[in-house]
Amino acid sequence: MLVLLEFRNVHGRNPEISTKTDDIIELKSIKKSIVELYKVSSNVYEDSLFEQIFGEVVPVCAILGGVIAQEVIKAVSHKEITINNIFLFDPVTFNGKEECVGA
Repeated sequence: MLVLLEFRNVHGRNPEISTKTDDIIELKSIKKSIVELYKVSSNVYEDSLFEQIFGEVVPVCAILGGVIAQEVIKAVSHKEITINNIFLFDPVTFNGKEECVGA
């Protein structure tokens, strides 16, 4: 996230598919500077993740919107049990998981 925020601060835009090759080179450069700044392991995130930021999130938004709408209907109607506290979505593996946080 820090790499993407820094890219946006420097270039005033998000990475774009039309300049994908140049943007990936810049993202790798920014990642290197952030790794050096915070002194973290450089292999925490693979550079292959930069390939995935150019995808469309519209299908994911549709699915998550449907899940949220379903849970609102359950909560309002009191006919079914709602998701147990929190729904987590992993955009890398495209998997969702229910977690109980707190009580």
